[in-house]
Amino acid sequence: LTETAINACKDLVTSKGKVLKYPVEVYDKKSILILVSIIIILAIALIVSIFLMIKKRKKDRNKRHSNEKKLFAKLGSRYENH
Repeated sequence: LTETAINACKDLVTSKGKVLKYPVEVYDKKSILILVSIIIILAIALIVSIFLMIKKRKKDRNKRHSNEKKLFAKLGSRYENH
């Protein structure tokens, strides 16, 4: 029922020679600024989290290598004494 009413209105408007335009959402400067700010904040958060993850991996890798060096140093000194 509503579909027929909408079509009838469209026909009425077009019969008078006018074109029916649908409203287009226009964003004001404030909403664009808010959207850009949110995107920038998310990008910074992503970059910081990636940086911290890389830093943690390097720290764990260095810690593991130093533990291996200590272990091999202890084992080496045991075998050299015998």
